[in-house]
Amino acid sequence: MKKNLTLSEFARLGGVARWKGKTSAERVRSLESAWAARSLSAKRKRGASSIAEMLTEKSAPDANGCILWTGYINGNGYGVLSHNGNSHLAHRAAFVVANGEIPHGLSICHVCDVRACINPLHLFSGSAKENNHDRITKGNGAKGVTRLTDEDRKEIIRLAKTEAKRAVARKYDISASTVDYIIARDKTR
Repeated sequence: MKKNLTLSEFARLGGVARWKGKTSAERVRSLESAWAARSLSAKRKRGASSIAEMLTEKSAPDANGCILWTGYINGNGYGVLSHNGNSHLAHRAAFVVANGEIPHGLSICHVCDVRACINPLHLFSGSAKENNHDRITKGNGAKGVTRLTDEDRKEIIRLAKTEAKRAVARKYDISASTVDYIIARDKTR
């Protein structure tokens, strides 16, 4: 009976060996040649036999250096692959294939901030705190308070006295409920 391999078992059995001792440039050339070979194939293989093959078959490089997952994308924008009946986030699978097991308690973060990117050179492991700090410093926070300055908040409060909250919200690309929150928070200070 054939045993289903986990991502970490797959990595230990050879997925990582391909990257050991290679420079970043060599890794890029290796990835580029894999994608070039795939595009030369007139027929797509049915049922990739390994996660590494699946990552290669269902991805394509873009002009920014990202390697975009072309398979299923979930509601949060992350690629999802299914292998031997198990679902995996594509960027996490790519990290494991390239670097080995993900350290316990760490997330896989994108340097490029493109959630569908599976380029191992764009991925790094980090804590949730580091990932949130990276997201906020790059200005990729959720709509609202995280990216507003104190001056912005003061101006929102001033404008909300004479304009509709929706109009104020549109000017700052935030929700009307965030405008309400800013006003309420100001009254408690």
